[in-house]
Amino acid sequence: MKHLKTLDNIFFVMSLFGIIPLILAAFDIYRQQVQDYKIVFLFSLYIGVIGSFILKKYKTKKYEQLMRKGVPESTND
Repeated sequence: MKHLKTLDNIFFVMSLFGIIPLILAAFDIYRQQVQDYKIVFLFSLYIGVIGSFILKKYKTKKYEQLMRKGVPESTND
């Protein structure tokens, strides 16, 4: 499950990388620089949002499967 948390953090950072410049451009701050790389920021935002959505869906599906089967007891080795 640690890899899911890492992926979640990566998608969150990508979302921030995409949304912060677009918000600044909306307020006319660094608009020209953002305009030059708008496609990069939009793709980063889309990948971050879609990746977070897929992970959230995967986690809820996994949780539902565990609840249907019952949580297995851990074995002591």
